[in-house]
Amino acid sequence: MPFNRLDYSKAAKIRIHSTYIDAELTNFPIKVWLDASNFNFDDVLDSGYDIAFCDLEGNLLDFERVELDKSNEEGYFNVRIPTVSSTTDTEIMMLWDGPDVDYSNASGVWDESFVGVWHFGIFVI
Repeated sequence: MPFNRLDYSKAAKIRIHSTYIDAELTNFPIKVWLDASNFNFDDVLDSGYDIAFCDLEGNLLDFERVELDKSNEEGYFNVRIPTVSSTTDTEIMMLWDGPDVDYSNASGVWDESFVGVWHFGIFVI
C-alpha cells in the first residue's frame, strides 16, 4: 500500500529549533521519545505499525521503530531528517491512527558512517 499522509487521522508537528544547530546537518537521525506526558498510547496499535513520519509536503521519512511499549506508555523512534537547518526551524510530522502498514525503514536511517549512538539523558527540543 503506497504511503499517503491523508490516511492518518492524527498528526503532530515536531519542530527542531535552529538555535540549537551550529551548522546545517544532512541526513541526520533524531530521536523521537514518546511517553504518557506527550502521547496517548490508546490511539495506536500494539504493533505501532500505524505510526509514520513525513516532511511537511507529505513525503515519507525513513524511520526506525526502536520501541513501542503501550503497557508502560513508552516508545521511541529514530527518524532521518534530510536537512536540519541552522538558520530556520526544521519541522516534520508524526502521524498515527492510520493504516496497519509497517512503513519503517531502519536501514534508511543509518549509513556506514554510524558506528554507535549514545543517549546521555533526555533532551527535549
